[in-house]
Parts: sequence; C-alpha cells; structure tokens
Amino acid sequence: MKNITAKMLKERGACKGDVAAFKERWPKGCRDTRENCQIAFLELGMSKLWVCDHLLSDKACADYQEAVEGACEGCGHLGDGDCPEYCAWDKACINALYRALTGA
Repeated sequence: MKNITAKMLKERGACKGDVAAFKERWPKGCRDTRENCQIAFLELGMSKLWVCDHLLSDKACADYQEAVEGACEGCGHLGDGDCPEYCAWDKACINALYRALTGA
C-alpha cells in the first residue's frame, strides 16, 4: 500500500475543491485502501475519471475502463458517476480503482 496525500493530488493537477476536501478528511494523507477509495469517491465526490487519467498507468487505466465498461447497465445510468445510489457501477469503479492503485 502507498500513502496518498493532498500534495500528491495537487502536484498532479487535481482541482482545488478535491484537494481541499481530501486534505480536510485526511490531513496527513491516507493509505490506498478499498474503504478510503469508497470515502473519496462516494462521500467526497472525487472524480474517478481524474484518478484514472492522473494517478494510474496507461495499462492500469485501460484495465479500469474495461472492468467498469458494462457495470452501468445494472442501474440504468450512463456510467458518468452521477448515480444517486451506491450502485453496481460505483462498486465496479471502486473495486477496479483499488486494484489499479494497489496492484491487488
């Protein structure tokens, strides 16, 4: 596991709102656990696509996109992250991002 910090997010071009929300929740940073992925994306509203584009390797990003490709069909939204509930797409995104971040 690695530690993710607000400084890391800022250096990689995260928006001010995401950096501020992250820093407020985890002032000293956080480990890349499945639970923290869920908090970051569902509670803090951080962008899954930004993480894919800025924190993952090209291969990990492609693996992530493949893993979530069909997941949105279950809840009927377009896979844009705006589903009002914790749905199949959200679960697939969080699990795929966790695996991509950690190599698990």
